[in-house]
Amino acid sequence: MEENVKHIVELFDQDKLYQAGRALEKLECETGQEEEKERKYLDQPKLLQIRSELGKLRQVERLRDGPEWEMSYDGATTKIMFQREVGSPNVLFKIQGSIRAEAMNIVCLLNEVDLYSTVIWFFQCAEVIERLGIIRRIVQCRAKLLWPLADREFVTHMSGIDGLDEDDCIVLLTVQDMSTEGGYAPSSQSKRREAVRANVDLTFFIQPVEPTCTQLTIIAKIDFKLPQVPNVFMHWFGKAFGRFVVHAIEVRANDLPESHRKRLGQDPVYSWFLPRIEQFWLSKGKLEEFRQGHVDHGSRVSEELDVHHEPPGLGKRIMLSLFRGTADTK
Repeated sequence: MEENVKHIVELFDQDKLYQAGRALEKLECETGQEEEKERKYLDQPKLLQIRSELGKLRQVERLRDGPEWEMSYDGATTKIMFQREVGSPNVLFKIQGSIRAEAMNIVCLLNEVDLYSTVIWFFQCAEVIERLGIIRRIVQCRAKLLWPLADREFVTHMSGIDGLDEDDCIVLLTVQDMSTEGGYAPSSQSKRREAVRANVDLTFFIQPVEPTCTQLTIIAKIDFKLPQVPNVFMHWFGKAFGRFVVHAIEVRANDLPESHRKRLGQDPVYSWFLPRIEQFWLSKGKLEEFRQGHVDHGSRVSEELDVHHEPPGLGKRIMLSLFRGTADTK
């Protein structure tokens, strides 16, 4: 029992939540109705944490794969969907995009939180408040919604999951929304203008398809802190934010900013990640192709998006729907 638990904890500490969860469930089944002291051994804090985070991951996976989504944008390489969470003010977005770029560049763009504002227009600022591991950290972000809506600010506990060896993916998961708990007050840089503290859960599923093609799926659960969120606003938000995120990541990953290049060569997280992605492509027989890094852009359909500037604002129709109560406006 002790050796099994030690192995499970080691997997979790290596950010292998998928494997740790399967090993823990197997051990629990094998333990069955054994002596009470054996069952209590399975209730130690680390294993409770594994169960909690595994439960959160599976909840998001069920949501991702469920049928309840309404299509907002159905493009050739990018799809945006949304739904409302029953019995709560939360709205949910599912953003799927195929990104043609080197995988290490994509990971770098997603990992360097404090540089988000240089990549995606709506991030006013973002920072890591506390580092808890190689990938695990407490993050604070401030997002711009366009006039006349105030900026939204959120604090979240993010964790990374290395599922490349058995599950063919990497996941960045909101373990805990800390906007209203955890005792993290807004930092000094976020006090430039008044902002509304929103509740946000974000999960990024990063799935290598080819050595220079990655499928990115983002599941976002957001309480905008608005009196109502009409469908017309949700369509606008999904397109203005979702499409731009996917396209901006692709554009920047193919012309990585110098600030990111420096960190790619210095931060230990990338020397930790590189052998994992190389082992993944070795197992697929495509290691040399990965190392060559040739990106075939083919015919891209989103080139009209200007990732360097803000999209058009809310517009009169959406503004009226926000303030006149036309919540079902399409």
